[in-house]
Amino acid sequence: KLSLESMDEIYYKSLKNPHTGYARVSLRNLMDHLVTTYAAIDQFDLETNQAKMTERYDPASPIETLFDQISDGAAFAELGDRAFTPEQIVDTAILCVAKTGVFQDDLKDWNRKASPDKTWKNFKTFFAKAHRDWKANLRLTTGQHFPRANAVDASNSAAVNNTETVEALANLATATAADCATVATLTDTISQLSSELASAQAKLISSLLDNQKLLKRLSERGRTPSGGGADGKTSGGGAATGPWDGPQIHYCYSHGYKCPHPSFKCPTPVTGHIKNATKKDIRGGLDKDYKPKNE
Repeated sequence: KLSLESMDEIYYKSLKNPHTGYARVSLRNLMDHLVTTYAAIDQFDLETNQAKMTERYDPASPIETLFDQISDGAAFAELGDRAFTPEQIVDTAILCVAKTGVFQDDLKDWNRKASPDKTWKNFKTFFAKAHRDWKANLRLTTGQHFPRANAVDASNSAAVNNTETVEALANLATATAADCATVATLTDTISQLSSELASAQAKLISSLLDNQKLLKRLSERGRTPSGGGADGKTSGGGAATGPWDGPQIHYCYSHGYKCPHPSFKCPTPVTGHIKNATKKDIRGGLDKDYKPKNE
């Protein structure tokens, strides 16, 4: 009666007897009617149920969680006319236990049992005890109660860590290759700049040597005996002029107009030479154009 009151009558009214009502309708009759009429199970439902039955069991949860997972799946398959054999039910449960990775020794003991002893009832009794022993041993060895991680989680974690390590090494190799390429480019640039600098230094040194040679030659060609008067004559009666190179634009007290040097830079001044004599004020210096000695 309680089951009938929990749902609308429209769903089970066809079971009602005109004289006795629902007095002779058992719970089994009601469930068969509901399943047959409203709970048609197709192939997709059966495959989904199979997947749920074999889901990995977490040993940190009560062992009854696994028992219910297997029992509910077997009952659903029976409703869909795809009932499991007793051996298939036990084999499915064994697969779930093996996935945990913590009952290896217990599985060996179970496999040594005779086939008639490998029933679903004996399985629940055997692995309920194995689960209690595992929890007790875990408390003694680690001081922990129900760790969420198990051997499968550890394996997955190791795989993830290995993948991350490989990716990190690949990134490091890429970065190292890029750094090496950058260093190689910098090395080439430095080498090129060093070569250009050495070439520039060589040219500069060559130019300095040429200038020194030129100055030495000019000095040797312009050297004359010292002495003489303001008229450009030396004390010995010789001319005080010399073979000067360069533009003839200056005035020199000792050498006259159109001289290659001014009075204050005269290399061979005559006696009484005045350094500040200019074209505008020759200060009594030579009043004629400069003539090189060889003219």
